[in-house]
Amino acid sequence: MRVVIFITPDFEWELKPFKWLLNKYWPNQKIELIDFTNEGDNYSSALVRYAKSIRDNYFIKVDADHWLINNVDIKAVKGVHNYMAKNKDIIRIQLGSWSGHTNTAIRIPHKGMEFGECAEDKRDCVLTINMTPAIWNRKELIKLYEGESWNMWQCETEASKKNKLRALTINRDIYPYAHICSTRRKTVVLTDHPDGDDLRQFIPRNILKT
Repeated sequence: MRVVIFITPDFEWELKPFKWLLNKYWPNQKIELIDFTNEGDNYSSALVRYAKSIRDNYFIKVDADHWLINNVDIKAVKGVHNYMAKNKDIIRIQLGSWSGHTNTAIRIPHKGMEFGECAEDKRDCVLTINMTPAIWNRKELIKLYEGESWNMWQCETEASKKNKLRALTINRDIYPYAHICSTRRKTVVLTDHPDGDDLRQFIPRNILKT
């Protein structure tokens, strides 16, 4: 399955450690890089343009600041893909739990998945649509974002208001990642990892150099 990474020039330094971690935890997986600043910082247009450029019905989208911290459950990823192919009313399935805004949602247990428990965000959740690692339904993504001029944040907030389809979350990390942030160009701070507060302990120093 295609894996697409959205980046901006200011955060290109994230790519080297991102690729190093991807090769460690998901070896031989090819990725595509999209610089969404070519769209004039219009994140929604970049999403639509990419989705229209491919024929695959489903693809995985992540951002360069979502760094893998453990092995990807490839079998489960395929299971999610197959489940979406059989359920056309699902726009995206998030590939792991997330401690962000959706933790305020009421989770609805969802059965029928052999690869792990799944939950569905209620429609009144703040962010049923977000940019965490997920498999997307390409055609429904186009319908959701086409004609909009949204930045990344609006692609979550406004899209969550507009979306009428189901958005699911896998309640275990089949794509285990940490969301990193930077206060300066070369600073890496871990925001979501239970074993520490700095990703540099997991990555060789030469890989972190920009």
